[in-house]
Amino acid sequence: MRIRGAAKTGVKTGAAALIAAGMITAGASLASAAPVISHADSNLVSGSVLGTTIGALGAVSVDNTGQQSTVTSGGEGGITIPGPIGQILTLQGLGRYVEASADGSSDAYAGGVTASGTPGSSTASFNIKPSIVGLPDVFTAQFNVGQFSSEAHLDANGNPTSSATVSITDAVIGGSAVDALRGPLTALQTAYNALGALVPGLTPFTNPIGPNGITIGQDQFLNAMGVPSWEQVPPNTDLVKLLPQLMADKINSAVATILGPAQAAVNALPFPLNVPAKAALATLQTAANTVTNLAATAFTGVASTLGSFVIKPTATSANGAYTQSAIKASLFPGLAGGAMSISLANSTVGPNTLVPTEPGPAVSPQVLLIGLAALLLVAGVLFFVRRRDNSATAQGQL
Repeated sequence: MRIRGAAKTGVKTGAAALIAAGMITAGASLASAAPVISHADSNLVSGSVLGTTIGALGAVSVDNTGQQSTVTSGGEGGITIPGPIGQILTLQGLGRYVEASADGSSDAYAGGVTASGTPGSSTASFNIKPSIVGLPDVFTAQFNVGQFSSEAHLDANGNPTSSATVSITDAVIGGSAVDALRGPLTALQTAYNALGALVPGLTPFTNPIGPNGITIGQDQFLNAMGVPSWEQVPPNTDLVKLLPQLMADKINSAVATILGPAQAAVNALPFPLNVPAKAALATLQTAANTVTNLAATAFTGVASTLGSFVIKPTATSANGAYTQSAIKASLFPGLAGGAMSISLANSTVGPNTLVPTEPGPAVSPQVLLIGLAALLLVAGVLFFVRRRDNSATAQGQL
């Protein structure tokens, strides 16, 4: 009887131990989930206003834990942009595509792509007016963007590469500082008309300030940067820093276009016809000097009013994620509480695992509780069996 009871006790004790071991194994499995081998995400717009993040709009994201060779995701179509950012930025023709591979590499695309990663079309317009956030419109700017896109790649050895395409078709700069030149330019036009009445055949004067402000074309931007195309523009180039000189050049070029030929025409006149013409030319030169002197100083505050408009910016986060964007506009530095930030077409890869490894055993509070419960179960079973066996032994001795 006692031998049989001991055998049963061993069987039941072994079963309880197996149950406990199984529970501990299950708990360990729960605590050591498969790690992320590679990651990629992209979005159309991200930003913040007064330090409050609006989040990533139009985002797609993938993770690969080594269970599949490649994981992909994509999307197309427009998005709704909230608040004042929506009043500044308008978009058309947008896509995003990401993929993450089991070898620890990942790729991300945003902007002028389709949901499957093939080339697509995109356009954007930034209509930057400080009055949108309650600041005076000393300067306003509208950047018209043609094709734009970004892509980022992280290979299995952890080496990042990226590129971006941003085609600025033109920028129109207005505001009260620009409007301040309209009066002097009108005086210049009047003086030029008076000279034209004395010297027939002068080329008509074209006012460099249009109804909405001064237009800076893409050729002017590219010439200022010394590159033949937007593809050759270096990353992290701030277009706002170029504006003061480009705007002054636009004014000065318009003045020079009429002033040189007018001087030559007056010099060619015979006496006494040149006498009134020389007086009219002197008035024109005075008006021209007023305009060019104003242009030399009127546009220096563009950056302090508007902020920055950086094309092809790159960034690396503290955890190793690498991001390529098409445009990052940090606007209105004079805004109380912080400037507004807008990033367009953002492609992020990583952080990735260089060498995939099997997860080791993990002991978490959850596992410890499961193990404790299993041990209590074993103790309870042993106590019950031993008590029953002692009772049976006592009855046999009677």
